[in-house]
Amino acid sequence: MILSEMGNYLQNEWLKTRDIRPDMNITLDEFVVMPDHFHAIIIIGENQYNTNFEMGIVSTAMHGGATGDSTGGSIGDSTIKPNQNNQYKNEFGPQSKNLASIIRGIKSIVSTYAKKTKQEFQWQTLYHDHIIRTNTELNRIRKYIRENPEKWIRK
Repeated sequence: MILSEMGNYLQNEWLKTRDIRPDMNITLDEFVVMPDHFHAIIIIGENQYNTNFEMGIVSTAMHGGATGDSTGGSIGDSTIKPNQNNQYKNEFGPQSKNLASIIRGIKSIVSTYAKKTKQEFQWQTLYHDHIIRTNTELNRIRKYIRENPEKWIRK
């Protein structure tokens, strides 16, 4: 895949994710920037913000481009916190130090760059994520991401 100026910018910003958030214990796995979307596997390890529940490996897909297509799904901005009885419940509100904040940051920096350089670009409003629970699933998704450019070219 030969990346556009916007694609190169997105890729460079994605590669900075771990350095920007050293306190989140992030590992970047397989990823690919496509002409109108982005696939990535990100591992958020145990850290001071998520020690009360098990974190997994997450696959995410974000779509954007000149068309600004707004279809897709999202987990939303929620987090799980234990209450006084050590039971877990969702709490909605402003979020930081989670997947939603990482995606929001990437979308924001790329959108700001597009505006600054006067490029027509808009992310879809939502994104899709999926928690990867097994090594078989991890390898299947890695393969899908690696092969995505080839499938795009054949369209």
